[in-house]
Amino acid sequence: MQRDKLNAGTAPPLEASERINPSTGEIFGNVPKGIDTGWNYNVGKAWLGPEIAFGKKAVQLPDGIRRTVIGNTALFSQVFAKPFEKWANEVVKRDTNRGEIRTVGYINYKTLEHAVTKGIVPEDTTITITDDRLRRMLKPKSRRTGKPLIEVPELLNLPAHLAKPKAILWDNLKNSIVYVFDIKDQSSNAGKFFVSLNFKQKNDISNSIRSAGVSSLSNLKDKNHYEIIDGKL
Repeated sequence: MQRDKLNAGTAPPLEASERINPSTGEIFGNVPKGIDTGWNYNVGKAWLGPEIAFGKKAVQLPDGIRRTVIGNTALFSQVFAKPFEKWANEVVKRDTNRGEIRTVGYINYKTLEHAVTKGIVPEDTTITITDDRLRRMLKPKSRRTGKPLIEVPELLNLPAHLAKPKAILWDNLKNSIVYVFDIKDQSSNAGKFFVSLNFKQKNDISNSIRSAGVSSLSNLKDKNHYEIIDGKL
């Protein structure tokens, strides 16, 4: 600037206004005019706003209203089914993880109340899964067949399995929830998804699906290990 004989001018006054996310109620504070709040965008969780907001709100509702709102979570599977299937199909083709999270369902009223009796108060009712966990479930684990314990079609149907499970169990050893679902042509076995309540990841807390597998119905009926919250085996 000195070489070109230029002088720095005075910066114009910076006008700012408070911004609020209408979907989540999150207050961004004073943001300079002309700057969109999208600059504070997190690829992994930004889209989760409405789903997480609903999940947190459901916990805070009066008991009677909460029972009505999340008494039957089967209705929500239609909301998550197609978006999840599209995303999951993309994830299974990747070689790396991107730190993405997707909502796949909500814990119902009975499950919420059962957790409270066990001394665990869920901070919200949202059930999520990360691309990392989804890809791990597809890694070969069966020495006999060399295939994943949970096949791709079952994973793609995850929202439906959570919304309309054969049964929902409480794991007394892990203090977690187990969603049990039927597997085609296997009358003595059932599929299962383990959900860890209030799981913390990247400074966020959600009810996170951590693993999946197949168990015999006789093992799932072990009353020392599991308690039936909803449904039947």
